[in-house]
Amino acid sequence: MKLPKKISPNPLLYANVEIRYNSDMEDGELTKKYFEIFSSEFQEINTADQILTGGVIGQHPYMAKYRFKNENYVLSFGSNVVVFSQVGEYTFWESYFPFICDKLKKVFSAKIIRDVERIGLRYASVFNTEKENVLKHNPLLNISGFEEELLQARYILKRNDNSVLVQISNNATINIQGKKQINGGLMI
Repeated sequence: MKLPKKISPNPLLYANVEIRYNSDMEDGELTKKYFEIFSSEFQEINTADQILTGGVIGQHPYMAKYRFKNENYVLSFGSNVVVFSQVGEYTFWESYFPFICDKLKKVFSAKIIRDVERIGLRYASVFNTEKENVLKHNPLLNISGFEEELLQARYILKRNDNSVLVQISNNATINIQGKKQINGGLMI
């Protein structure tokens, strides 16, 4: 099967790859290593308080403390997490995966990561819902005669040691970096 090169309209808001890890390095040494390796590759560098607006800094145990950003990608990191993101429209795995591999090779070569705790892949997509009743497609439910006002569902799907969390809402408003607002169905 040939993979698509473009989706139009593109429903993807973002695709993040998060790696939670343990390190033998102290926070200061780890931060210095990331800056030595990546500061020349990215035009923009921010701290956590510049990344979050209205959020409480340091509350999440796997929170990125710094973000490196160029015209295509973002690399965020903290003392036990590194997150890869795309800027703008999703460029598909064919372009995204080499970026991730290249940066991870550098992180592992610098011995920042001792062992990996978890690898997470997070996609968020928005779909035009046009008053579509999502639940009517479920043959186990008999909802004829009802109109679906709001759907919010959360599914955890497991196979062996792997799990997938899927969250769906049919009536979402999404603000992207305070500029673009999208109304529709959201699936994360």
